[in-house]
Amino acid sequence: MFDGDSADGSDDGDGSRRRWLAAVPLAVVVALVALLVLYLLGVVGAPSVGVVDAGDWGDVDEERTEVVTTVWVRNPNPVGTAFGPGLTVEYDIAFNGVTVAVGDESGLAVPPGNTTMRFHTSLRNERIPEWWVAYVRANETLRVAADATVRADVGPSPAVSRTFERNRTMLSDSRPVVDAVSGAVDRTHGRYTRTVDFGERAPSLLESVGVDRDSVTVGYEVERGWASWGSVTENRTTMLVHLRVRNPGDVPVPAAPAAVRASVDANGVRLFETDAEALSVRDLGPDEVLRPGETRTLTVAATMDNDRVDEWFTSHVRRGERSTVTARVRLLVDHPLTNATIRLPADGPATRDCSVRTALLVDDQTAGATCGADASTGLRDARARRFTQFVRHRFRTTAFPAASTAARPT
Repeated sequence: MFDGDSADGSDDGDGSRRRWLAAVPLAVVVALVALLVLYLLGVVGAPSVGVVDAGDWGDVDEERTEVVTTVWVRNPNPVGTAFGPGLTVEYDIAFNGVTVAVGDESGLAVPPGNTTMRFHTSLRNERIPEWWVAYVRANETLRVAADATVRADVGPSPAVSRTFERNRTMLSDSRPVVDAVSGAVDRTHGRYTRTVDFGERAPSLLESVGVDRDSVTVGYEVERGWASWGSVTENRTTMLVHLRVRNPGDVPVPAAPAAVRASVDANGVRLFETDAEALSVRDLGPDEVLRPGETRTLTVAATMDNDRVDEWFTSHVRRGERSTVTARVRLLVDHPLTNATIRLPADGPATRDCSVRTALLVDDQTAGATCGADASTGLRDARARRFTQFVRHRFRTTAFPAASTAARPT
């Protein structure tokens, strides 16, 4: 009896297992058919994805500059899809070809309905000096490339993905830093002279320079000034300050100034500044002089440690990608006849203030700068052009009335 009961129970158990195993394929088929029906009815479908913004500024402080990438996902399924690889997002941002931000997220669940997701990464501040080098070598033209790819693979629907690319070029028609310094240097334009009465004190000195009267005029005239980029390396940037000077006086004057004090600040951060090590007057010896009536172009080099750029860039982003640039220039010349220092300008440094606005990651903003030639420089250049045109016209119509255009002097 006992053995017979055991045999009957064992047979019933094996039969149940066999029936259950036989039903599994049928359940799978039914589930797949149900999913197919729901898919055809639009109840279950493949998610759609997109990129709202490949890059925008987030929180900014002294330690961290945050970049935010925003994507959207539309999941038409009634429940969140938690199977499959999930959502994957990859993004990177480059300034002038230098990658300054990169990030990726994967394995993210896709909830039902419409969802906006934000991904945060930090700007690679150690790459900012490298970007500065590329920016200077591009003659201060800014280029930004922001790329983001979002992919949803949640099965059983096919994976979907979308790539967003944004490329911008700005400030191609201006050079804010060089233009600001050029404006300051050109404001030294003018004549800086004084009359010195020697009387009987130094007749031999006056005779040695060919002057036979008791008083002489000494000084300088700055005809124009401008700036340009010099060399730029991984660690240092050189800016060149050029001055076209003339000696309007009666006696020779030193061709090289004793000092050229020049500085450039951006949002209060000191970028360029001449000092004992950075200052050099190129192609001039210390004993060279500028004779009466002689004109010469002086070139002064100022250098900058590229690490200073990081602090300025942080302030630029914090202010909504806006900067105020201030350039100051002043020349100091020691004159042996007067035993005094002549300051150009006399009342203080020549200063140029201007503003710079960029749109690297700020969407609703137009890049631009006000650092070009100021009104006084533009007016002086316009007057010079009109005068030149007048002289050429008069000279052509009176001296060469029958000459061809090719034969006329210009």
